[in-house]
Amino acid sequence: MPSVDSLPQWSRKGSRRWWIVGFFALVAVVYVVHSTQYVQGLAGRIAQPALVANDEICSKQPAQKSFGLEDSPWMSPSNSLKNPNPTTLARDNLRSDSYYVTAFALAGFTNEFINYMHVIYLGYLTGRIPIVPPIIPAAHVTQNAGLLRFGSIYNLTTLRRALRRPVLEWSDVKTFDINGTFTEDYEHNKPTDPNIEYFGCWSVASRQADGPVWVQGVENTLKLDMSFTRVPEFSFFVKDRNDPFTMFSALAALIVPKHGWFNDGPQKGKWPPTMRPSRLKKELHPDEQLACFDMMYYVTSGVQEMEFEQRWSHTWHTVGKHLRFTEPLVDLAREYVRRALKVEEVPQMITVHIRRGDFNFWGCQEGEKSDCYVPLSKYHDAVLKMQAQLLEDHNVNASRVLVASDETDPAFWQQIREYGWDYFNHTAERTTERHGEWYPLLIDKVSLSMGAGVFNLTTLRTALRRPVLEWSDVKTFDINGTFTEEDGHNKPTDPNIDYFGCWSVVSREADGPGLVQGIENTLKIDMSFTRVPEFTYFLNDKHNPFTTFPALAALTVPKHGWFNSGPQKDKWPPTMRPSRLGKTLHPDEQLACFDFMYYVTSGVQEMEFEKRWSHTWHTVGKHLKFTEPLADLAREYVRRTLKVEEVPQMITVHIRRGDFHFFECPEEKKSDCYVPLSKYNDAVLKMQAQLLKDHNVNASRVLVASDETDPAFWQQIREYGWDYFNHTAERTAERHGEWYPLLIDKVSLSMGAGFVGTIASTFSFLNAWRVEDWNGGLSYMASPWS
Repeated sequence: MPSVDSLPQWSRKGSRRWWIVGFFALVAVVYVVHSTQYVQGLAGRIAQPALVANDEICSKQPAQKSFGLEDSPWMSPSNSLKNPNPTTLARDNLRSDSYYVTAFALAGFTNEFINYMHVIYLGYLTGRIPIVPPIIPAAHVTQNAGLLRFGSIYNLTTLRRALRRPVLEWSDVKTFDINGTFTEDYEHNKPTDPNIEYFGCWSVASRQADGPVWVQGVENTLKLDMSFTRVPEFSFFVKDRNDPFTMFSALAALIVPKHGWFNDGPQKGKWPPTMRPSRLKKELHPDEQLACFDMMYYVTSGVQEMEFEQRWSHTWHTVGKHLRFTEPLVDLAREYVRRALKVEEVPQMITVHIRRGDFNFWGCQEGEKSDCYVPLSKYHDAVLKMQAQLLEDHNVNASRVLVASDETDPAFWQQIREYGWDYFNHTAERTTERHGEWYPLLIDKVSLSMGAGVFNLTTLRTALRRPVLEWSDVKTFDINGTFTEEDGHNKPTDPNIDYFGCWSVVSREADGPGLVQGIENTLKIDMSFTRVPEFTYFLNDKHNPFTTFPALAALTVPKHGWFNSGPQKDKWPPTMRPSRLGKTLHPDEQLACFDFMYYVTSGVQEMEFEKRWSHTWHTVGKHLKFTEPLADLAREYVRRTLKVEEVPQMITVHIRRGDFHFFECPEEKKSDCYVPLSKYNDAVLKMQAQLLKDHNVNASRVLVASDETDPAFWQQIREYGWDYFNHTAERTAERHGEWYPLLIDKVSLSMGAGFVGTIASTFSFLNAWRVEDWNGGLSYMASPWS
């Protein structure tokens, strides 16, 4: 028998109601804004809901004690753990109502930073709480340098405040000796040690690797023993089996709490085999509460590899730019700058990093190395140009220049002095002896960030929440006016017409943008459209309309979008055709606009919004609660229909008919073409039993909504003892408006303690998720094949 996944995919458009399309367009728009970090985020961790009373459903959050941002629950690590202090075993400290994510790192300091930035970003995408390991001694320092707490270098308070989410370190969760000897001894952990913890984790090693990435040093430190399962094929960015890049969207799909790839749907429980046993011979599936990965350096949003090198990088704009250095480290660096420059206050200056060592670009031999790097004259020319630009554009006289480099050749430093530039002499300063082996690198890194020519010196303001506006907040228009799609409605002589350049996401075969002239007429806007570039599309099929969120976000990152920086700067594609009023405009920088945002994917698969792990649902959709007036109106209908004073715990059922016949049947036999009513009845009975057994909820009342008009159908509903709204008798359309039969059905169905829907119906699966996530309820999709 066919399954829902065998039904046509993007071609199912004809079977969907347009208001559903509008809902997903709204969710997609908010999600793209979320992805570009246009404003700072309001976000909370995923909470596991308990079954709630119906008078709380759809309502506003209860009034809470007023408190400042510093008192917010995400600001203190202990609020995300069972205990105020770390425990011997991590599992003893993880809250049963929370989910976590961690990953480990190797290689140089900056590579470790990128790893941990990626871990935090993945936590941000999935609602999991990131747990950041310590920085381990690898390249640039010896193993004797020891471990560094991530939070001793980067100010996690600033990060938590910006993200409005908890961020933990392993030292918050579990006791271990941060000052102990770091060792990668394979046999260091012993099976007799009662403090060893066993976890199943994911490996993102390339497909040709026969084992996970080497992380046994941190396993020894944290007393962990990890068995690894390779991430599935769809997680990888390209088909080349040697290529290590995976995609955030795919990794997020694996670990969405409770609804990850192998916890839900047709692949439920079909775990891939472990790559090989752990060091202590355990073979465990990836853990649900603490999702863990071996390494997260080679991860992309799905636009291109090495995205963290791009100015539009999503991980940088979401996480990296908020990872400020800690005050003690900044104060120490300022002392070094003042001594090196012989000044009392750190001046406006140019900072320069000249990487040598392994950065030899022409593969020269040892004796020829001075000619193998970027010539010093290139740096000198760049400094002179930057000084002139700072003076002209910002009235900043950055005459002082501070250099950091790993070069040891005395001739190199002599040239630096001849330029009149300054540098730290860590040998003379005895930096390693006084502070530790890590500190020459750390002081250089922090000092370089103080330059007027490296970072914007303006302090970024952290917003308390992410605004979402309606057009009625922005511009006056007649919300009650006649809606028209007339092509000649807007007139060039109308002074209230606004002109915008926008992006079009129609398929590559389409010769024009999506038809949006009705809304153009309503809002009095005139839009010219540019087709999004080839890389934004999900598949090579020119008929397929799906684009990806990461690519659209790369186009619209403020100031640093795809055509605003880098080699493609200002190389705009041509507009598809002039606007209706003859304008030809590039896409607008301040107001990024798209014609249509239904067919967008994170990059894992098409129609992701139908999946329980959907990123857009977990980030945006589940927070789109119905308004109080609408919820109150729906409650009135429920109380009248069920003849009760209070809305009870009930089962709600959506039976989609209309165009949802699953078999080709003649009109006279159409009742045989749908999911049989007996399937819904069986599901209701099972759900009532499960609610009574597991939650002590007696959901004896059943409320049905359907687009069926056949009286025999409704007679069968009455025979089951189920209730339904009679919108004809209620005169709903006449009293409230044509939209309201649909809206009242939708809101009422979300009030169930359990929900039974129709497979493949967007109306049904959205309501199922509302019942699960808002009410802590149960859901089931009735199908003709099961």
